[in-house]
Amino acid sequence: MNYSGQIGIALLPNQETKNKSIALARQVRPNLLDIGGTHHPHMTLYHARLSGVPSGVVDVILKDVAALLPLSVSFYRIATFAEKFVFWDVSTLPVLMSMHERALDLARYFTAGEGAVGTESLKLPAEQVENVRRFGHPLMRNLWRPHITIGYDEGGHPAFKEQESVWQGGFDRAALVEIGEYGTVKKILTIGK
Repeated sequence: MNYSGQIGIALLPNQETKNKSIALARQVRPNLLDIGGTHHPHMTLYHARLSGVPSGVVDVILKDVAALLPLSVSFYRIATFAEKFVFWDVSTLPVLMSMHERALDLARYFTAGEGAVGTESLKLPAEQVENVRRFGHPLMRNLWRPHITIGYDEGGHPAFKEQESVWQGGFDRAALVEIGEYGTVKKILTIGK
């Protein structure tokens, strides 16, 4: 079996972190996301429009990432990205970077020029535009920003003020996911073992 479409590898939060992210998302206004309803809270390790990813490749990547879980993390702020998204940012750890790099092995199934869903309307600096061209996503490698997305609005959040949000949370599962509108997880396709 092969996987194709807007897919990727994501970390799924433990129940306490999931509940906290849902509560924070309810405070973001305006917000087109339904975190905890239609949309699953998650931390994307890598996603793009991919084609023909063998299930065996997915299984090995998920096994490697899942072997590093559960993982405790420190959330430290709530801030915007590209003026439209609201992220609950996580402090970068070496283990998170290793997971991100492992998930990037899927980039060989990305067809350059396909782009990431929705990036056309974002105001991105040149380095992020280059990442979209190369990987299908603006936040890759040294620009990767571990987070849970808690808000999105097409009109943007220009008045949003970055705020400290220190909290200890965790992730306990890795999954291959189908990405929906606004970079949300539309469907969990398979969970790593």
